[in-house]
Amino acid sequence: MSERKKYRIDADKLKSARKWADLSVEKLSEKASCVYAKTAPGKKGFSVSDIQKYEKGDAYIYADKLKILSSILEVRPESILFFDTPEPLSDTVQFKTWSRFVDDIFTYNGRYLGLVSYNNYMTFLFDCCSPRWEALSSLGSCGTKKPSAVTTKQQGVIYTSTRKNGLRKTDFISTREILVLLTHTKDEAVLRITEDRHVAEQFKRMVLKHQEVLHVIKGQIEAGEVQYSLSDLERLISYFEVLSKSLVYAEFCALGERAEQFLDGYDDSDQAAHHKDIYEQVMYSELDTL
Repeated sequence: MSERKKYRIDADKLKSARKWADLSVEKLSEKASCVYAKTAPGKKGFSVSDIQKYEKGDAYIYADKLKILSSILEVRPESILFFDTPEPLSDTVQFKTWSRFVDDIFTYNGRYLGLVSYNNYMTFLFDCCSPRWEALSSLGSCGTKKPSAVTTKQQGVIYTSTRKNGLRKTDFISTREILVLLTHTKDEAVLRITEDRHVAEQFKRMVLKHQEVLHVIKGQIEAGEVQYSLSDLERLISYFEVLSKSLVYAEFCALGERAEQFLDGYDDSDQAAHHKDIYEQVMYSELDTL
């Protein structure tokens, strides 16, 4: 098996395996880096950010690194991987979930005000976080506007909240791109899944992170520690609640539809099950050579 072949990590499975092994992200990074340094001297090992990236989902790992990680965690390689059967995109749970979610959101008129509120919120966050983002990033300045004295006092609590919940500058930009599609262009919003078939899973995680930050900021506003429009923030909180509930419902319906197809003797069910079995057997056989 090629050591440079890539596999997709399952975020939840890796996180569970790490916790079961009683290792922190930092400790796992340290152990894996030590082992990798012996097998591949001079090459980049397992940084803390690498492990965090794997645990956020949808990250890929080379076979040689997968072997090291699974060995340290004392699990089989396939137990921390995401298996994706090669079926038509339109037949997948991911597509059905995202398509239903988009249909649902386009019946919600509040999405227009939600986008406006998000734009204001994003500007506020960038004003607060840009100085620290600039200090951490080698990509250049996030903005040339010098923060006001009030923003300077606020930026510590705001930045800490975003970091605690794993929200980076690119996450805010990515969220806005999807919200724009969900507000104005239904067909393009549906087609987003052709770029990344796991967009619903990723967006769901992103929405949950935003909700955590929004509630922290609301508490700070009420305590008088942050100056921001409470009504505008509450409008955005309401919008993200709609997004979150709609995503959960869409996934529930998609899973139910898939189960019903198989239970009702869906014409392709036997063939699909057989296809899935063969696919998994090939994958397991391949992983056994690691």
